[in-house]
Amino acid sequence: MDNFIIRPIGNGYQQFFNMNREELLQLGVQLKTVTEKPGFPCRISLEDAEIGEEVLLMSYVHHATSASYLSSGPVYIRRNAKPAQLAAGEVPGFLLVRYLSLRCYNREGEMVDATLCAGTELKQKLGFLFLNPEIIKIDIHNAKPGCFNCVAEKI
Repeated sequence: MDNFIIRPIGNGYQQFFNMNREELLQLGVQLKTVTEKPGFPCRISLEDAEIGEEVLLMSYVHHATSASYLSSGPVYIRRNAKPAQLAAGEVPGFLLVRYLSLRCYNREGEMVDATLCAGTELKQKLGFLFLNPEIIKIDIHNAKPGCFNCVAEKI
């Protein structure tokens, strides 16, 4: 089913690459060099970064709500990342090789469902979950470390 679209986070973080390590640490941001692939998924390009590439590691508020489920977590951002532009029902390849946690939210920002799935099952699982009229967005996390990847929105 193509009743959803997966969206990356915004691209307002490139200025951090112009800062030195001390300035970054004062902001709670780390500059890392990618050592393995997969392992450093960029939340803007929705691709795993290449070995040797520099990435930022920083906290990101991925579920900004006045409801009880306000949530943030660590994300990687590639230098000069281009925002992913996905079609309805399209799943980025980096998600296919991960085991995922799906957190489903209503208009009020309250979690109404949650489940786990292999990345290869994600498209089918999202299509099914969005049949529930109460669910308007699903945050997609890596199941083991719990890190936020991206959001799927009902269309």
